[in-house]
Amino acid sequence: MIRAAYIFPHGDVGGAEIATLRILGAHDRNRVEAFAVLLSRGTLAERLQAVGVEVVTASVRPRLRDRAGRRQLVEWLSTVLAVRGAGVQHNVMAWTHAVVGRAGTGGDIPVLWYQHNRPKVSSVIDWCAAWRDTDCIVANSRFTATRQRFVNPRRHPVRVVQPPVHAAQPTLSRDHIRQSLELIPEEVALLLPARLQRWKGQDVAIRAIAQAKERRRLRLLVVGDTMFGLEAEYLGHLQVLVDDLGVRDRVQFLGFRTDLPDLYLASDIVLHTSREPEPFGLVVGEAISAGRPVIATRAGGILEQITHRENGWLIPGGRVEALADAIDHLVGDPALRNQLAAGAAQTPVATPATAAAEFEDIYERLVDAR
Repeated sequence: MIRAAYIFPHGDVGGAEIATLRILGAHDRNRVEAFAVLLSRGTLAERLQAVGVEVVTASVRPRLRDRAGRRQLVEWLSTVLAVRGAGVQHNVMAWTHAVVGRAGTGGDIPVLWYQHNRPKVSSVIDWCAAWRDTDCIVANSRFTATRQRFVNPRRHPVRVVQPPVHAAQPTLSRDHIRQSLELIPEEVALLLPARLQRWKGQDVAIRAIAQAKERRRLRLLVVGDTMFGLEAEYLGHLQVLVDDLGVRDRVQFLGFRTDLPDLYLASDIVLHTSREPEPFGLVVGEAISAGRPVIATRAGGILEQITHRENGWLIPGGRVEALADAIDHLVGDPALRNQLAAGAAQTPVATPATAAAEFEDIYERLVDAR
């Protein structure tokens, strides 16, 4: 049995953390016993403890350029790994790998870095992480892996393990959920779950609603909040935009929600509106698993999940007119929506058990290679 140390860059809960939580909760305890190290405090600690994972939190989170602070953090982390008998160091995201690298004393602990983000040749963090020594880089999609190979000066091996989709069952009936959202039977509910950031394209969806011919039949449910201290003003911008376009009665801001399975059931179409390519697009996988038709940006990891007209509808990123046309097309053709929903329900997705088993295999190979 291998003790795996999962090192998280912060204590907030985004898509990468949700995917990793699912893996942690699904590990075969006869093969892997995991504990977590958070480099700052946050609600992630409670979520980890809820799946039976021990949590250790660093007292200080240094900046990337703070060499003295990074050195102190690595020394502290090295002690934590030694005391807890870590057999593998699992660095979650590029920032973690850039800051702590191979923290195990003497370099005798295998290290892998799970790359959840889209690597950019212009990113200082991505280059710092890429220059750090590691035994393996694991990418969350073929798209991410391909981009990582452009930012991989040490030619580290790159593997792909797709984030798992948790097929949680709704807790309420569709009618009950829609009533709680004050949706009337004639309304077509468009669900947009995503962190509130400009590149996620919530403003594109709002503008598309305003342009759609079927506007009076639509209700856009915007799920999510700002995170990681980024673009805190964006929600206010979206609220002003809704008023300026006269669609206040067509758009609801639901904030951060933990009942996404219920919201998927209540919705008729799920939107993915990112301006830039998604590394993977976890909510698209969840929508597919829930058997919901998806209108999604034709780029990045989305192309590994959606086939146009088979289990979803693909559009160019950031194009308001294209999104409005796609919404009108699907709203006006219930048979097509049902066809896409049926295709989505038949699309295979990674599960927590399969993703956890892939990591267990990787850990064992890394340990055996030492």
